[in-house]
Amino acid sequence: MNATLDKGLEQTRVPRLPAHSNPSVIREVLEATNRIESCRLNPVASRQAGIAMQPLPLLGLVTYHYAVGILPSRAIEQELLTNAAFRAVCGFEFPQWQLIRHFRRLNRPVIHDCLEETLRRTSHSANTRQRLSTFSENDFSSEAEARITNAILLDSQETSRRTRGGRAGNRSPSAHPSVAQKQSTRPITGRPGSVTLRKDQM
Repeated sequence: MNATLDKGLEQTRVPRLPAHSNPSVIREVLEATNRIESCRLNPVASRQAGIAMQPLPLLGLVTYHYAVGILPSRAIEQELLTNAAFRAVCGFEFPQWQLIRHFRRLNRPVIHDCLEETLRRTSHSANTRQRLSTFSENDFSSEAEARITNAILLDSQETSRRTRGGRAGNRSPSAHPSVAQKQSTRPITGRPGSVTLRKDQM
């Protein structure tokens, strides 16, 4: 993985993921993801998009967060937004939650296979056994499927909640467009499906 970074984060490889709280899981995700042939993945961004929007890196990001129990796409985006190491590696550009959902929709079987392998590999680690393999029969395929299904349900519930809230806000006299614009604290610019940070947010 060091060679990948030294060569400018070549898009045919998975870059080093940010140092979250579980480096052993990161290591297993990288091992599992780098076994996946890129031709199995459906891209969701152009080749000119940032490294984090490319198929294999995005597969690694989604697999890691599902493995440690971070399932909603908005929560994954927030994790990436607040991780300085990731922002630096990916040039301060990373996928929005909509792109994460779209990637999952197009690549669910591959995500399942990669997540299943990650759960199996981490189950042999004493440091992660309690956190990742609490299910009784070590049915890693079923566990991977359950996490993906839960991620879909959580995203749907969040979308429904925000839609209802938006409708209620539209009926409220206080929901003036200028007020809503002032309340937006994180501009979204750059390529579709990505977030680009201002210098004061980096």
